[in-house]
Amino acid sequence: MDVTISTIADSTAGLFITRCSRAYLENGLRELFKDDCNIWLVDGSNCTSKSGIFREFDSIVRFPPYFGNNWDAFHDCMHDLAWPGSAGREKCGNHVFIVTKAIQLKKLDKRDRKIILEIFQDLESSWNLSVKRGMYKFILCCLREQQEELLKMLWEAGFSYEYLVEEDNAPSNHRP
Repeated sequence: MDVTISTIADSTAGLFITRCSRAYLENGLRELFKDDCNIWLVDGSNCTSKSGIFREFDSIVRFPPYFGNNWDAFHDCMHDLAWPGSAGREKCGNHVFIVTKAIQLKKLDKRDRKIILEIFQDLESSWNLSVKRGMYKFILCCLREQQEELLKMLWEAGFSYEYLVEEDNAPSNHRP
């Protein structure tokens, strides 16, 4: 079954594939959750290496000065999002990361690609267990002609996902 903006909070999945535009997703999430959702915009074209991922996410959530530039530190900081100076501090417990140009993740070394996807999936389940409210979702945006390649990448790495589609009454716009 497909997921829509209005049903995303009810989904147990943490990873979504969509052809919806960034603007459609951002506007829909803001309308649905009002001020009760942190929406983070990630440019996938900056995520073609491990260091690129660290830089991109640091520019968005503002990692603490002690961030160790390794996967364990990345996971810990992404799970916390509450250190002094964090862009997520004193905000709600709902977090949605919209990754545009997600096909660019394919350029990552296979090991790093598997690790980042594991982190994306783990954050949803561990967030729900520790915070006991809210959601932690990653939406991977792609163009129609890139969708099969992105799905294959996830399938080969052994990751589950759900499709996020536009509401039936929404104007059709599938450009990320």
